[in-house]
Amino acid sequence: MKLLNAKNTALLTILTTSACCLPALVLLAFSVGSVTLGATLARYHWWFLGAGIGMLTLSYWLYFRERKACSRNECRMRNRALTLTSMALATAVVAAFAINSLAPLIAHAGDRPIAESSGDQRLVIIPVEGMTCFSCELHVEKVLKDLSGVLDAEASTTARNVQVTYNPETVSVADLVQAINIQTGYRAGQPAPSVEKNP
Repeated sequence: MKLLNAKNTALLTILTTSACCLPALVLLAFSVGSVTLGATLARYHWWFLGAGIGMLTLSYWLYFRERKACSRNECRMRNRALTLTSMALATAVVAAFAINSLAPLIAHAGDRPIAESSGDQRLVIIPVEGMTCFSCELHVEKVLKDLSGVLDAEASTTARNVQVTYNPETVSVADLVQAINIQTGYRAGQPAPSVEKNP
């Protein structure tokens, strides 16, 4: 039995592509500290995605090569259904991670420039749990920057928070927290009163 075949390569594709987030999510599910691991691996998520795309391409090449050889020799492909299922699953995983990585970048391409505010400006640091990758940060920032009165937002998986510069006459801290909790799926907590300050 050859180890380098389409099925094994497809399964390895799934593990490689999801390596930036899967270990952190598994540890999080068991309530083990995973934020540092997630933030570390997230720095390399483009490498994992690139490796996954390369391995998926290899998987398809191996499959079609074996199919061609079998049709020429009139043989039957071993584990054909399992191989096709593995390849379909690997394709779905790579596509999902690609969309997750590219969607925030595309969304940021149309961001409005941050306008200078003539009113009061404040800086608040809001704790956020659940962010594990660069695209998570971009998603949180995008949701906040879309709120009227938000001048800037900078999320950090390492610090587990987002720093928001906002105009308190237009938007409240409660609005910011609610936007994160409802629109992103991450868990935003209330900042300590001493954290809120003028920039």
